[in-house]
Amino acid sequence: MKRVTLAGVLASLAAGSAAAAPAPLLQHWDTGGVRAGLTAAGATDIRVADADGLPMITARTRDSLGVAIYAKACDVGPAKAPLICHGLESIVSFDPGAAVDRTAIVARLNQTYASGKFIVVPDGTIRLSRYVDFDGGVTPENLRAQLTAYFTLAGATARSLWQPSGAQ
Repeated sequence: MKRVTLAGVLASLAAGSAAAAPAPLLQHWDTGGVRAGLTAAGATDIRVADADGLPMITARTRDSLGVAIYAKACDVGPAKAPLICHGLESIVSFDPGAAVDRTAIVARLNQTYASGKFIVVPDGTIRLSRYVDFDGGVTPENLRAQLTAYFTLAGATARSLWQPSGAQ
């Protein structure tokens, strides 16, 4: 008969609970965490960059659309203090072509798709943006889900603006 000790049972429970421990919440911008979320959402060609001293990441969606992810709502602190950013903004831009009513397109897109914001920017392109607030914490799974939904919306937008050759 095998003898079971209390220490053995506790060690087994500790090992099991450590394996089942959830991933830590993202409480603010974390380049590694955002990069992992992009990878989990199917993004490719992921590149870490800098935009006016703030972190950003560029990538390609599953539909090969270019996306830029910017750190937002950043606390300005003393020099050499760690930068804390409380959100991120995802941006995909579309150029619907010449001689189209961009304002009407944006109104239709905002009416059709509620999970992002469409605007006409001064260069004439249409921008789709989505904001994620890290305050209170975001699970890696939730960030992946939000980015996946955003990429799906961007793909649907692209298909609504540019029908493939031969499409009716």
